[in-house]
Amino acid sequence: MTVNSIIPNLNAQQLKDNSKGCETLQRTIRENHIEVVNCVIADCSNPDRANQVLELILDYLVDNIEDLDSKYAKAYQDHIEILHKDLETDLQKASKALAGFGDEDQLFVERFKEFKEELSDSLEKFLKKLRKDRETVDPYFKAKVDTVMKACQSDPGIPGLEEIERQRTDRFGGSYRSTYYGSIAAMRANLSKHFLSLNEGLQQSVDQLKSEVTNVLVNLKKGHLGNLTKERDAKFLGVITELLYKYNNQLELGFRTLWESQVSYEGLIIHSIRQHFDDELEPDLINNNTLSITNSESGKSQVEEFNQQEVKNRLEALHKKVVIKCKQTLDQWLTEPSQIRYFIIGEFFDRIHYAKDIGDQWRTFLRKEEIRSKVWPEFQRLKEHQKIQQKWQNLLDKAISSNQWKSMQFLK
Repeated sequence: MTVNSIIPNLNAQQLKDNSKGCETLQRTIRENHIEVVNCVIADCSNPDRANQVLELILDYLVDNIEDLDSKYAKAYQDHIEILHKDLETDLQKASKALAGFGDEDQLFVERFKEFKEELSDSLEKFLKKLRKDRETVDPYFKAKVDTVMKACQSDPGIPGLEEIERQRTDRFGGSYRSTYYGSIAAMRANLSKHFLSLNEGLQQSVDQLKSEVTNVLVNLKKGHLGNLTKERDAKFLGVITELLYKYNNQLELGFRTLWESQVSYEGLIIHSIRQHFDDELEPDLINNNTLSITNSESGKSQVEEFNQQEVKNRLEALHKKVVIKCKQTLDQWLTEPSQIRYFIIGEFFDRIHYAKDIGDQWRTFLRKEEIRSKVWPEFQRLKEHQKIQQKWQNLLDKAISSNQWKSMQFLK
């Protein structure tokens, strides 16, 4: 766009060389790429000359005002169009900025994927540890075995001399033989009572396993299952089992199997212990030579009618023999609970991780609003995010509505 330029002579009386500078500029104005419609040199300190310059300008404006307005308007219209396009681009970016801010589905997909990966890794590590330890002595069971052995020694169930004599007179018709066999049965019953407490050691090992599994589950960083209940140890597994049952979820089978897992002396070891009882402490199965004494002179066995001391001595020897055999048997079972722990978790892992369509069961369970808001607390904050997102979107809609090109065009 061309402009009207006026180059004044700034007081030539005081600045003798200023006129030459003006002439030089006038002569080289196009070389300096200054576009003008007219170029004059005037001493504007002279009112008449200043008025002449002003008249030139006003005359030019009168003749060209419409063209100049049109050019100015076009320039601003072009500038507005550039601003419109820039704003349109920025508004599109703004629309995408919070696109996933309140998206429940997208958030769940991300969190669920992280949870399943961590669950798999954590249980796999736990299972590997149990596999590595399955040949080791179970400390809980060993402690109970030691306790039982001490109980067998401190409470053998062998009658004293006076009790033997009393029973011979009152119960067994004066026969030491009958008293001896009757005392064997009573001693066996007393011994078997001690071994029943092995249940505690076996179940303590399984209960510890349940606590360890619970710790694995509640300590997951990508899904806070521990927030579903304040209960821990086996009770935690029970709560989860009942929740899954409430929702008719197939994961229930795995959790219930683990929760209800029991290892009993009766079901696991009793047959090995009772075998020793039958072999050594069952009167009807004991060889009659039990009461035989070998004659040192003839080398032949003979049955001798003996007194209460001999009955007591023989009961003590028999008790010692049986307890030693039972201890040897139990020593062979010391690693069995470690094996059982490994297999229990192997079954649990299969049921909650590898079973067919089990991933869908986890997804269905965790997607429930009352579950996911506890497992992932950020879902509780999601509603506030959605309010922010809606407010943001409303403002964007207003801005987009205002940024319409048609409403910005003022030139036809």
